[in-house]
Amino acid sequence: MLFSGCGGGGGDVGPHPSTGSSAPPTPASVTAVGGPDSIEVSWTTSPNTRRYLLYWRDTPGVTTQNGTRTQVDRPPGIISGLDDDTVYYAIVVAENDVGQ
Repeated sequence: MLFSGCGGGGGDVGPHPSTGSSAPPTPASVTAVGGPDSIEVSWTTSPNTRRYLLYWRDTPGVTTQNGTRTQVDRPPGIISGLDDDTVYYAIVVAENDVGQ
């Protein structure tokens, strides 16, 4: 199992006009470890985060629009049902009620 291009996604949209709160910052220190038919993705938690979203696919350039989404409450996240000997790419996005 190979994993490449692992990184954070999304970004801070700034203060929300009605609440004054902001979307959480991009997760940092993203790492991945492959196992049989799965990958475990870890990252440093972001403050003010309600959940994390992993987006992944087997071609470069994964985005929130073209990746397969897996929701995670806290790290690590597990992506399962994968093919061995395939390179996968992923991003991690932090989300709260304001946005990603």
